[in-house]
Amino acid sequence: MPLVEIVGFTCTNKTFNIAFAFTRKEEVVHYTFIMQKLLYLCNEAGVMPTAIMTDRDLALINAIHIVFPPTVKHLLCWVHINRNIEAYANPILKDKKAVETFCGQCWGLFCSVTEESYNERLEKLKSSKKKGLVRYVLKVWLNPYKENIVRAWTDHHLHFVTRTSNRYLI
Repeated sequence: MPLVEIVGFTCTNKTFNIAFAFTRKEEVVHYTFIMQKLLYLCNEAGVMPTAIMTDRDLALINAIHIVFPPTVKHLLCWVHINRNIEAYANPILKDKKAVETFCGQCWGLFCSVTEESYNERLEKLKSSKKKGLVRYVLKVWLNPYKENIVRAWTDHHLHFVTRTSNRYLI
């Protein structure tokens, strides 16, 4: 049975446990039930999260959008994204240094604090010789989720500079 761990982050960089839930399947209906219980806890405590961070589990993302109001921003974990890009790039590039360089370029793109710097870095990435990898990053990550990843958009929402769902991985 999959375990859903729900944690919170404070402005003092502390992590605290909110809830744990076992779920029969990683499906929207099951995650929706868990998110409804989280929303109930938030309402009882009189606090609403300003942001919820996840990996790219589509069923969980859909459940968050079903249950929480649009004022609660969904963010994607940079570490999970980096691991996915790295796993995709490894068999293509077959060189650890080349993979690190490409992932570093993507990380730099995510760190763009303005739309202008994002566009400049994106054009630089597109002009690289790694067209297949760039297509992957665009199709899987940036085109559907840039506003959930890139600082130029995420920094407009209170999230205590949280960019990963696990503070020990940065």
